[in-house]
Amino acid sequence: MRGGWRSRPAKPRQIGLEEAGLILARGGLLRRQGRTWGVWRSLDARRMRTGIVAAEVAEKLLEEGLAKLDRGAGHRLVAGQITVPQALAAMRASD
Repeated sequence: MRGGWRSRPAKPRQIGLEEAGLILARGGLLRRQGRTWGVWRSLDARRMRTGIVAAEVAEKLLEEGLAKLDRGAGHRLVAGQITVPQALAAMRASD
C-alpha cells in the first residue's frame, strides 16, 4: 500500500544494552510490555517502535543511571542525566 499503513514484522527485533542506551540518550523510550520492554525512538509510543529488550537489560540501564522512571508513568523508562558519549563510555567500561 503506497504511502499508507504498514504492518509490523511478525517477530520484534531484540535490542542489546548498548543500542538501547543510545536510543534512550537520543530521546527514546522504553515501555513495559509484560516480561519485556518495548523500545521506541521517540517519546511518542504510538509510532516508530524499534524492537524489544529483556527485563535484565532494562534493570541494568536503571542501575547504571542511563535510564530513569518517567514521572508521569511508572511503566516507562526515559533517559537519565547522561549524554550519548557518556552513555557509550559507561557501557564500554562495564564490559
